[in-house]
Amino acid sequence: MHDHGHAHDSGHFRYCGNRHLCWCEPLRYLYALLISIGIAAVEIIGWRLSGSVALLGDVGHVIADGIGFGFALALSIYIRRKVSRTRRSIRIAGFAVQILLLTVALGWIGFETIHRLIDPPAIAPVPLMIAALIGGAGNIAQLAVLRELKNLTAYGAWMHALLDLGSSVMVVCGGVALWITGSALADPIAALVILVLLVLHTGYMLRRATRGDAHRQGHHAH
Repeated sequence: MHDHGHAHDSGHFRYCGNRHLCWCEPLRYLYALLISIGIAAVEIIGWRLSGSVALLGDVGHVIADGIGFGFALALSIYIRRKVSRTRRSIRIAGFAVQILLLTVALGWIGFETIHRLIDPPAIAPVPLMIAALIGGAGNIAQLAVLRELKNLTAYGAWMHALLDLGSSVMVVCGGVALWITGSALADPIAALVILVLLVLHTGYMLRRATRGDAHRQGHHAH
């Protein structure tokens, strides 16, 4: 099966002068990766200041997605060089690392969530919401950066950013509920929803790794 990983015309930046030898697609993945690094840094600070397990869950999600963007960047570079065997190895390695990280995150966040549901600690809502809002803004920027790419690798990267935006929204909702009600249970409840998103994300990654190629090929055939 041929891997349609090259950049289409719609993926080029407006200032691109050579649409056959440009680096527009790798640059988009690089921008998404840099945004993930920024989001993770902000949310780690927010987690330390707030003590939120929901924000911790989103940090794990962001890190896994950042690694995915890194592999997408490497894949797009090797596709330009048409190294088929290396391309396949990069894809498999990317799936394996992301699935491993998401599984570890599921176990860690699940344990913390159950513990906090039983004995909820005090959570500071303001740094929690600020970090989550910045994270959500970063996810929207990632979606904007990736949306013009019309290929299989970009579709997976775009889905990563979309699911991470869902996690950021849930963290914000948990922070608002905590701020309004004062109940520390709002944070682990939001973390439970994020756990569901992590499960869906892990399932999505497994599906892509096992039988997703045919589905994505049909999705982009038009």
